[in-house]
Formats: sequence, C-alpha cells, structure tokens
Amino acid sequence: MGDISESAAAYTSRFLESFYSDNLIEAFRLLVQAGRLYTESVLGAEALRLLNEKPEAKTVRLNVTSADKCLQMLSDYDSWTLLRDENSIQTWSQEANGDFFVRAEMTIHKPVFPVLALFSEVDLLKQL
Repeated sequence: MGDISESAAAYTSRFLESFYSDNLIEAFRLLVQAGRLYTESVLGAEALRLLNEKPEAKTVRLNVTSADKCLQMLSDYDSWTLLRDENSIQTWSQEANGDFFVRAEMTIHKPVFPVLALFSEVDLLKQL
C-alpha cells in the first residue's frame, strides 16, 4: 500500500505543479485521468481521493466548466441579437437566466495588451 500511496501522492504533486504553473489544461487532464483510473485500480481511487481533498481541484473543475459554458454560448450565433453594425464593429446582446451579455466583433490593428487593459479599466472610457 505504501507504493500505491506514494504513486498517488506523486500524481497529486504533478496536478498541483500544473495548477500553479497556470497549465489548467494539463491539470484538468490529470483530474479526468484520475477519474478514469478510479474504476480501474486502487492507485486511481487513491489519487482521486487525494485530488478531491485539494481546493485546487475544485477551482480547476469550476474554471473548465465556466470556460466550456462560455464557448458554448459564444458559438451559438442564433441566440445573439445584433444591436449595431457600423464602422466594421458588430455589437450583439443576449439574455440568459436573468444575466445580460454583450459581445462585440471587430478587427483591431493594435497590439492586444493595451486593448485588454482598457477593458479591465472601464473608468478610462469616460475620457474617450
């Protein structure tokens, strides 16, 4: 049992290393793999038990679930209402479960980081 626990602990360490290296795709892959191994071996069951004790596992599952929902919502073009289409900028809206979403499509001929900074600093829009 000691070898199995050590292997499960090593597996959990790989998961945590992926998580703290901001490699959420690899961390999620390890979670899924542990779930598959759970039914096949004692090692998988131990690894899954150890992973489920970690708050990082809950965070990864939540982030992947949220990203998946976001991608599904963005790819369902029929559920969006076009609000404006001028100057090569399209603005769309959608209401879902009491939440209101806005999506814009445009081509920006500038580096992406200053544009993203503008979105995170909404108060700067007042100056434009």
